[in-house]
Amino acid sequence: MANTFSYVPDRGFSKTTKPRVLLYQFGDGYAQRTGDGINSMPSVYNLTFNGRDVTTAEAIIAFLEATQGRTYFLWTPVGEANKIKVIASEWSMVHDSSISRNISVTFTQVFDL
Repeated sequence: MANTFSYVPDRGFSKTTKPRVLLYQFGDGYAQRTGDGINSMPSVYNLTFNGRDVTTAEAIIAFLEATQGRTYFLWTPVGEANKIKVIASEWSMVHDSSISRNISVTFTQVFDL
């Protein structure tokens, strides 16, 4: 069973969806487009966790490092009802002060079995 990421990001995160489309260009100028596979609309989420205490920040980073950017986990986007499978494809942490940290992370939706 996959792990679940339960930390709540800051408000104002972004969600980008870029459909995967196969394009067939014909010699007479016409083109045909079709979705690339059955799951052709993955989303990418850019999240921030600003002003987190050191313990919470270290727990978030430890969770992300354990996945190594290749193991999916479950996450429920804020405002949505269903969990989705994502990987953490990139993250960074800024030492804001001696007692707080700022984390930025990118979640990429995957459709693994």
